[in-house]
Amino acid sequence: AMTMSPPFRSRTLVTCIALTSALLATSCALLVPASLSFSAAQLEARLAERLPIRRTLLSLFDVELARPQIALDATEGRISAGFDLEVRTPLSSRVLAGAVRFSGTPRYDVPTQSITLEHTRIEQIDLAGLPRGMRERLVELASLVAKNTLEQRPLYTLKPEQLRWAGMTLAPRGLRIAGDRLLIDLARADAIDK
Repeated sequence: AMTMSPPFRSRTLVTCIALTSALLATSCALLVPASLSFSAAQLEARLAERLPIRRTLLSLFDVELARPQIALDATEGRISAGFDLEVRTPLSSRVLAGAVRFSGTPRYDVPTQSITLEHTRIEQIDLAGLPRGMRERLVELASLVAKNTLEQRPLYTLKPEQLRWAGMTLAPRGLRIAGDRLLIDLARADAIDK
């Protein structure tokens, strides 16, 4: 019968432990979720928590945005945000009601760990009863509201636990719209830093 010397057994044991550890580490890396997925309804619910948004524009219009409707456009890579719109003017006691729809490109903001919009634009504005000359001015001002509100306020802020998995810290490496979902592609944070 063949017997192994104690140093050979120890090297074999160390090699087996090292191989097992490497296999476990590799399998844990494979288990890292590929992405976080958000539906339009999830984004809409988070945005609704911070509404209504009220702004006074040039002392001419008191504008209120409420009840968001979010849509994801995978073809254009844009998120559309529609709102019920109310406008009051100091010249009239009447409230003008309608709707406005903006769209923007989703962006992940690393310092705030949030999804924001950039390159916003007005897609549609409907406001019954607004005089024609005031409509053009309101569209210009609404563009400023979109820039100042939608580009500076997050649609969704990630919780720290959403970027942790099995003791590993994850980091976003991309953001995309696929079908009816907004996806944040993930990787291990230490793999991205290299």
